[in-house]
Amino acid sequence: MEKREQARSEKFAKLLEYEDKKEKATTQHVVCYYKIEKNDTKRLQPEDIDASLCTHLIVGYAEVRHDFMLPRTIHDLDRFNRTMALKKKNAKMKILLSIGEKSNGGFSHMVATNYGRERFIFSLLHFLDKYKFDGVDFDWEFPAWNGANPLERFYFILLLKELRFVIEQSKRHFLISCAVAAHVAIIDTSYDIPEMAKAVDFVNLMSYDFQMYSPSYPFTAHHSPLFSRNSDNRMIYYLNGAWAAAFWEARGMPRKKIMLGIPTHAHSYHLHSPQLHSIDAPALGPGIGKGKLTYPQVCRFLKAGATQIFDVSTKVPFAYFGHNWIAYDNEHSVSFKSQWVKDEGYGGIMIFNLNNDDWNATCDNSTKFPLTRAVTKMITLK
Repeated sequence: MEKREQARSEKFAKLLEYEDKKEKATTQHVVCYYKIEKNDTKRLQPEDIDASLCTHLIVGYAEVRHDFMLPRTIHDLDRFNRTMALKKKNAKMKILLSIGEKSNGGFSHMVATNYGRERFIFSLLHFLDKYKFDGVDFDWEFPAWNGANPLERFYFILLLKELRFVIEQSKRHFLISCAVAAHVAIIDTSYDIPEMAKAVDFVNLMSYDFQMYSPSYPFTAHHSPLFSRNSDNRMIYYLNGAWAAAFWEARGMPRKKIMLGIPTHAHSYHLHSPQLHSIDAPALGPGIGKGKLTYPQVCRFLKAGATQIFDVSTKVPFAYFGHNWIAYDNEHSVSFKSQWVKDEGYGGIMIFNLNNDDWNATCDNSTKFPLTRAVTKMITLK
């Protein structure tokens, strides 16, 4: 056991040693995702966003249909315009349009032919020009993965490089980013990272949702650890933000282009026994909120009398009350992650997303967007 742990530590140390030879970012971005929702006062509207918190705002989602980039509904066009109006409050903030999430195979069909990619790029640039976006974000989950065509890995790179070529030839200044996986198996299957690095301005590392309840692994676990624990078994040892970021760089993505993802949502478990409530405790299924909670819901859970534990190894908290157990991030953990990103010279932090943060100050009746605000405070601290 000790030899195995030593080997793991040495492997990670070599990866970090490799990183030290790479160029570090001297300033960091705060990239915030915002999902367009129904025009309902109970949901986050564009006017509710604090434009001072983000250097980049990524608005989702548009779709790929019939090889064209299209809004999901006609009503989204008004919300895009209202989101772009945030520039009046922060002219320096870059606003990008995210394409993907659930495009129902639209990406796969479009990238597979020269004609499909050409039509898509034409429609995309027309849309970005018309609505005055600063760039595009691709949220394809995931090329060549889970039985898909292995050539999608190659086709996706063609799309990115062809888009970059057209942008430069037309003397536009659009940014290109991608939401990318943090699981090693998906990374090696889905991405040609050295070629991707040539085409994108940055990548948004989805270093969360590493684990949630599954019948195949019915134990509590944190979904967004920064580091592993020494007791982690081999299967989950690499499921953490620090490892994923180092792996992306080792595969060829410049450190300054990597944004470490921080979630504003939590995952819950239904404990087998209230007396067994540590990490790796047996669970029977998802807990409250059908397994997923927003940060305001986390606050209500904590106020109800839950016991809070900050895990010093992984640098993230968990809490339990009765049969419910939740893994979440708080202001302390996101501040620690932000400081780590600064110290290591990565490109910045990606917040997913503003919608699930406490945008209406329900936690303490005074602080809006507490998680995002804590990140911005640490990133901008000199």
